[in-house]
Amino acid sequence: ALERVAEIALGILVGVGVALFVLPARAQGALAAAAARIADLNAELLIALTGSLIDGKGRPELAVINKRIRAGLRQIETAVEETVRERRAHLSAAIDPEPIARTLYRVRHDLVIIARVCVRALPERAAPALIEPLQAMRDATASLLRAIAEALRRGYLGPDASAFDDALAAYVAAMDRLRAAGVLRELQSEEVGRLYALRFGFEQLGLDLKDLVERSSDLARE
Repeated sequence: ALERVAEIALGILVGVGVALFVLPARAQGALAAAAARIADLNAELLIALTGSLIDGKGRPELAVINKRIRAGLRQIETAVEETVRERRAHLSAAIDPEPIARTLYRVRHDLVIIARVCVRALPERAAPALIEPLQAMRDATASLLRAIAEALRRGYLGPDASAFDDALAAYVAAMDRLRAAGVLRELQSEEVGRLYALRFGFEQLGLDLKDLVERSSDLARE
């Protein structure tokens, strides 16, 4: 009887040790890994979307990328649930996982706004002035997303977003020059609406990416 009690006690100690020292790291690590995958996929999605906007050609890979992003977001939800359960049971001192999940969904919504603009090429009258700053914006955004993904994987602090800020400022300045030159008045209202929706989408995306940088830094500090 004493040996059986000792075996049970040893099993309990092992179980508690695993819960305290193994599961928390796995849950938070799964969250960071899933978030990194989504950040990389968002970079691929943005490159494909802006390609359609520049040349007006469809991108068959969009459906595949969107499907993978939706699957990644489901993984995020599962990791959040696991981390929350551990926190409630006082088995983990991990940070609250819900803010990073909310930010990833906001980034997703920003890209949906941009995608609606990218169903056709830029208006012909505006394209010469906007293609170069749009390409710079694409490259800066994709680089920032990939840097965020790398920070999440390696547990580093979030990357610097100044290159994105510079690219966004250049794009906004190009839009302002078109307006000052009267080019926007020559376009149809639907085309003007698309251009401003694109500008709004990138501005909102910039805010949410900076928030994602902060959330990735929170995971690194944990």
